[in-house]
Amino acid sequence: MTSSSNPERSSRTRAWVARVVVWLAFVGTVIGFGPRAYSVLASRLDLHAQRSPLVELGLVGFVKRPSWLQEPLLLAVSRDLQPWLQGRMPILDEVRARKLLAGLRSVPWVEEARLERLFPDRFTVHFGLRRPVLAVRDAQGKPLCLCDRDGVVLPWVDGVELPLVVLRREGGAGTLACTFGEVANDDRVSAAAAIAVEWRDEFAPLVPGCPRLLEVDTTNLGERWVRS
Repeated sequence: MTSSSNPERSSRTRAWVARVVVWLAFVGTVIGFGPRAYSVLASRLDLHAQRSPLVELGLVGFVKRPSWLQEPLLLAVSRDLQPWLQGRMPILDEVRARKLLAGLRSVPWVEEARLERLFPDRFTVHFGLRRPVLAVRDAQGKPLCLCDRDGVVLPWVDGVELPLVVLRREGGAGTLACTFGEVANDDRVSAAAAIAVEWRDEFAPLVPGCPRLLEVDTTNLGERWVRS
């Protein structure tokens, strides 16, 4: 029994030693050549991306748009997107694609943007746009900004028919520090935006011939809106 078990045990020992040697060799290869192999692969992929077909960013057109996006809002949104839609870029260039999306998302009108590649040389950008529901003026009637349903501040656009709110001094400050793309730092604006949306989406559809909401008086919002 003893003589027959020794060869078997030594055979198992040699097998384990061989496995350890193989694993050590594998780890050594990864440590020694892994970073270099990664950099070589990355450079080849980047070279391939740079040689891919070029997309002309300046050749822009709206494939579809929401019904509310009419002139002059359409012109205003297009103007603010234009700085990011210039020049050319390879269709497979991921770095520049991420920069393009980051730039588009920095535009106050843009809530979300997603890029789709249409080979060989076209992009389709899907936008989630902020719809203005309110026009804000200061106590002297000077235009300040537009706001969406969440009170996010948007650039002022002339000629847009929206409910008006005037920041009268009786209800608080007579003006507003506007930071485009951020929520207005005045509860009166947020409450007025909510009232405008409720009138448009809930009240007006129930009343035949319902008149358009012209102005929200922030000095008489009522307890419900003050609390919200």
